Amino acid sequence: NMKKYLFLAVMMLIGASSLNAASPKKKAKEMTPEAKGVASINRATAEAHVDFLACDELEGREAGWKGGRIAGNYIISCLKQMGLQPLFEDGYVQPFEACHAERQKRGQRWQVHPDSIANLKQGVHQSLDLRNILCKIEGKNPNEIVIIGAHYDHLGVLGKKTYYPGAHDNASGTAAIITLAEHYAVNKPEYDMYFIAFSGEDAYLRGSEWYAEHPVVPLSQIKYLFNLDMI
Repeated sequence: NMKKYLFLAVMMLIGASSLNAASPKKKAKEMTPEAKGVASINRATAEAHVDFLACDELEGREAGWKGGRIAGNYIISCLKQMGLQPLFEDGYVQPFEACHAERQKRGQRWQVHPDSIANLKQGVHQSLDLRNILCKIEGKNPNEIVIIGAHYDHLGVLGKKTYYPGAHDNASGTAAIITLAEHYAVNKPEYDMYFIAFSGEDAYLRGSEWYAEHPVVPLSQIKYLFNLDMI
């Protein structure tokens, strides 16, 4: 089933020493759908995604800052290269704004709700332009939807010399959704599949909150949602 297949695919992605072991073409018809899916996932490519997203130059991919924007552009370039369907007129990006008071009191958080932002903007505040990144792969059954998501931001820089690269949290999950999208781009899924790279997760789940309030499809149509984090 779908849950079993996705779990197997992701676990094999991170645990197998070689997922592309060659099989004779004459035996291809004997392989199960699960085996074919796993065989199409290339560990070296997935690791390359992690290496880039966690590299020094991205400085921890903090949402709204240079490293976070570069990470987002990288994901978009991967989706474009695969020829995947964007969901917006201007491409793959669902933009949103997050704000907080410049001098935060304890317990205050980044806000994305328009009313909260309007209130914050009446005083001294900090504002970030953030981006969720989405694409769609059409399946055999368009009436039910599977979403595979992961946040691509991390904690960024602490001081002048320290940063958090975030290979585990969550370059690993981001690499997984890119790799799974690549697989389903050439292996038609049973259901329509939406891949979402969320921003602002480490600012208290702001990207997923924004998406839940502004979904591209009715939430009632979602059959499964898989969130890949620290895999």
